Amino acid sequence: MIPQPLLGSLTGDPLDVASNQRADFVICHPRGFHAVVEIDGQQHDLQRSLDQDRDARLSRAGFEVIRIPAKEVQIG
Repeated sequence: MIPQPLLGSLTGDPLDVASNQRADFVICHPRGFHAVVEIDGQQHDLQRSLDQDRDARLSRAGFEVIRIPAKEVQIG
Protein backbone atom coordinates (compact mmCIF):
# COMPACT_ATOMS: atom_id res chain seq x y z
CA MET A 1 0.00 0.00 0.00
CA ILE A 2 1.34 3.39 -1.00
CA PRO A 3 -0.08 6.44 0.80
CA GLN A 4 -0.68 9.75 -0.99
CA PRO A 5 0.92 9.16 -4.43
CA LEU A 6 0.70 11.97 -6.95
CA LEU A 7 -2.17 11.35 -9.34
CA GLY A 8 -0.02 12.26 -12.34
CA SER A 9 2.47 9.53 -11.44
CA LEU A 10 -0.38 7.01 -11.72
CA THR A 11 -2.15 8.22 -14.86
CA GLY A 12 0.57 10.00 -16.82
CA ASP A 13 -2.18 12.43 -17.87
CA PRO A 14 -0.79 15.98 -18.31
CA LEU A 15 -3.82 17.43 -16.49
CA ASP A 16 -3.08 15.26 -13.46
CA VAL A 17 0.65 16.01 -13.55
CA ALA A 18 -0.06 19.76 -13.58
CA SER A 19 -2.73 19.57 -10.87
CA ASN A 20 -0.37 18.17 -8.22
CA GLN A 21 -3.35 16.24 -6.74
CA ARG A 22 -2.87 13.06 -4.76
CA ALA A 23 -4.77 9.82 -4.35
CA ASP A 24 -5.40 8.65 -0.80
CA PHE A 25 -3.91 5.15 -1.18
CA VAL A 26 -2.71 2.83 -3.94
CA ILE A 27 -2.60 -0.93 -3.70
CA CYS A 28 -0.46 -2.82 -6.21
CA HIS A 29 -0.54 -6.58 -6.00
CA PRO A 30 2.26 -8.54 -7.69
CA ARG A 31 -0.33 -10.57 -9.64
CA GLY A 32 -1.57 -7.48 -11.43
CA PHE A 33 -4.38 -6.09 -9.28
CA HIS A 34 -3.99 -2.32 -8.98
CA ALA A 35 -6.45 -0.18 -7.02
CA VAL A 36 -6.78 3.38 -5.85
CA VAL A 37 -8.62 3.75 -2.54
CA GLU A 38 -10.23 7.12 -1.96
CA ILE A 39 -11.71 8.16 1.38
CA ASP A 40 -14.46 10.62 0.45
CA GLY A 41 -15.52 13.37 2.84
CA GLN A 42 -18.59 15.55 2.45
CA GLN A 43 -16.92 17.77 -0.17
CA HIS A 44 -17.21 14.88 -2.64
CA ASP A 45 -21.01 15.21 -2.58
CA LEU A 46 -20.54 18.53 -4.41
CA GLN A 47 -17.95 17.35 -6.93
CA ARG A 48 -19.31 14.08 -8.29
CA SER A 49 -18.57 14.93 -11.93
CA LEU A 50 -14.95 15.80 -11.10
CA ASP A 51 -14.60 12.50 -9.24
CA GLN A 52 -16.13 10.60 -12.18
CA ASP A 53 -13.62 12.20 -14.59
CA ARG A 54 -10.75 11.38 -12.25
CA ASP A 55 -11.99 7.80 -11.83
CA ALA A 56 -12.17 7.41 -15.62
CA ARG A 57 -8.55 8.55 -16.03
CA LEU A 58 -7.42 6.15 -13.32
CA SER A 59 -9.40 3.33 -14.91
CA ARG A 60 -7.77 3.99 -18.30
CA ALA A 61 -4.41 3.75 -16.52
CA GLY A 62 -5.32 0.28 -15.22
CA PHE A 63 -6.55 1.07 -11.71
CA GLU A 64 -9.78 -0.01 -10.07
CA VAL A 65 -11.12 2.88 -7.99
CA ILE A 66 -12.64 2.09 -4.61
CA ARG A 67 -14.43 4.99 -2.92
CA ILE A 68 -15.22 4.74 0.77
CA PRO A 69 -17.31 7.38 2.55
CA ALA A 70 -15.36 8.97 5.41
CA LYS A 71 -18.28 8.19 7.75
CA GLU A 72 -17.61 4.45 7.28
CA VAL A 73 -13.96 4.89 8.21
CA GLN A 74 -14.84 6.94 11.28
CA ILE A 75 -17.39 4.40 12.48
CA GLY A 76 -15.01 1.50 11.94
